[in-house]
Amino acid sequence: MEVFLKSLSANTKCFELIHKNGENQIYKIYDFYKCHVTSEEKISDLKKYQYSDELLRFQIQLDQEIHTVPYWDENPRHDMSMRYTWEGKDITATAIAEAAERNVPL
Repeated sequence: MEVFLKSLSANTKCFELIHKNGENQIYKIYDFYKCHVTSEEKISDLKKYQYSDELLRFQIQLDQEIHTVPYWDENPRHDMSMRYTWEGKDITATAIAEAAERNVPL
């Protein structure tokens, strides 16, 4: 988690770069706050960490993002009955599989 917290300024810059071009979109799932930051902690767990300017900015960006379409799990294009793999791992029902089917970058 410490590494993630130190990377927040790079993450917020990434959001800004993506949205700088009005054609870019971030596909996400409805329950985005349940996504893991580490193997044990989720985005929703960030509230228990001491606030910094970077953490507050990151959370504001996430709040704006979560209420903006598109959600890839709303109308998935990838076939859930197929097995999608990447580097030997099953990535079925993930944003990676959906991005591949939509031919859009992650």
